[in-house]
Amino acid sequence: MFSGGIGAIAAPLIFWLGMSVNYALVPWACAAGQPMVLHGATFIAVLLIGAVAWFSWRDFRQGEKPPAEAGSRVRFTALLGLLTSGLFLFVMLAPWIPQFILNPCAP
Repeated sequence: MFSGGIGAIAAPLIFWLGMSVNYALVPWACAAGQPMVLHGATFIAVLLIGAVAWFSWRDFRQGEKPPAEAGSRVRFTALLGLLTSGLFLFVMLAPWIPQFILNPCAP
């Protein structure tokens, strides 16, 4: 079992790593004339956060099965992971939208 509570930790870490990689790639991407690399880094982070959310959702659904006492803890941590993953998925998508509209290499 994945332990949905890991989603509460993994999603913010993936967000932080994705944003850090994105910012680190800007000088290289602009110098090489490859701004699409920035989209790739963000896309990978979004996919990873989505995977964490899916695992949390799966654990949340499996927590309905007995034993009830242990299941309630699993459901709570899985729900926490699912909500955190959803929040950070939105927070990761929000700065990605301007990358499509504005040129990241513009002075």
